[in-house]
Amino acid sequence: RRVSVEDSLVRFAEKGKEAEKNVTANEEEEYIEEEVELTWIQEKAEDLAQFTGTVVQAIPGPRVGQTSLPWLAAVPLAYMGLSFVIAVVKTIRKLTSPRMKKRRLIRTNAMLCRTLDELLQSKQDELSYEALKRLMRKTGFNMEEILRKYIRYALNEKPFNTDLVANLIHLSKSSTLEDGQVAE
Repeated sequence: RRVSVEDSLVRFAEKGKEAEKNVTANEEEEYIEEEVELTWIQEKAEDLAQFTGTVVQAIPGPRVGQTSLPWLAAVPLAYMGLSFVIAVVKTIRKLTSPRMKKRRLIRTNAMLCRTLDELLQSKQDELSYEALKRLMRKTGFNMEEILRKYIRYALNEKPFNTDLVANLIHLSKSSTLEDGQVAE
């Protein structure tokens, strides 16, 4: 006769309850056990249930705390944990807000313009395609965006003179863009 896993676990639990009653009442009764063919999963489930039952019985001391001391410690810890989770959620929302994204973009644009200013004014010979490639990796902009942003910055913020025109021509040649792409 085949027995399902649920039936065998229920039967095993009933046997465990009966065994506990016998131990507490100090009565000895004989069980009439049926020999049933069990699958290996059922055997493992019974072994696990027997093992956990013996482990729980082997642990000395009360199963439930008798004092209110654990609750006195648990309430502040729960409050601190909840406060920490709320703070993390607020910080993540703040850092991913459109306002912070715009601030990061503005900082990146300012860093790009400052770096190009330094390269053009002091080390114009060092401004090459490789230097612009490093800026592309650092900022995440493509070559056209770098050129467009710097030209706009230079025309709006710097005095228009021959040095500015020479710097812009040198930048456009270093970018290795075609004239049609630069004009866009």
